[in-house]
Amino acid sequence: MTSATNQTRNSSLIAPTAPFWEHAGTVVRGLQRGVALGLVVLALTFWLAPGASWESDIMLFKLALSATAALAGGIIFYASRNPAIPTAEVDVDASEVRMMHVPRFGQPALIERIRFCDLGRAIQRDGQIRLRSSEGETLAELCAQHANVRSSLIPALRNVGKLPALTT
Repeated sequence: MTSATNQTRNSSLIAPTAPFWEHAGTVVRGLQRGVALGLVVLALTFWLAPGASWESDIMLFKLALSATAALAGGIIFYASRNPAIPTAEVDVDASEVRMMHVPRFGQPALIERIRFCDLGRAIQRDGQIRLRSSEGETLAELCAQHANVRSSLIPALRNVGKLPALTT
């Protein structure tokens, strides 16, 4: 039983645990959402507070405070969205990979343009081609079963030395 436990512990099936600072963005987004919710609740409680006066100057002050709190809460809540994941466009004719930010509304924006010769080593395994940056970060995963990929991308990557000639 001990050898099976050690083998499982050392296998690549178990994902390594990430350091705590890689999850800091999630914690900060959660705190931002909590503050935003608190501001919206504060804006509502200005009007529901017991003993509130209906004098015009106090009403105007409460209106300004509640509008400001609700607006700030909405802006903070909107800012706490998850960051958008960029998409990769592979252009074989230009021998480059373009990392694009595609917003929900509006035009896509170019983040980075990477030439094939500046890529890291590509990996072809199980019908997939994984394009990696020079730092080893995965940029895109493509299905190698498509005829366009087999006839154009694979030879282009092999010409610049990013994909080994013989793959298994």
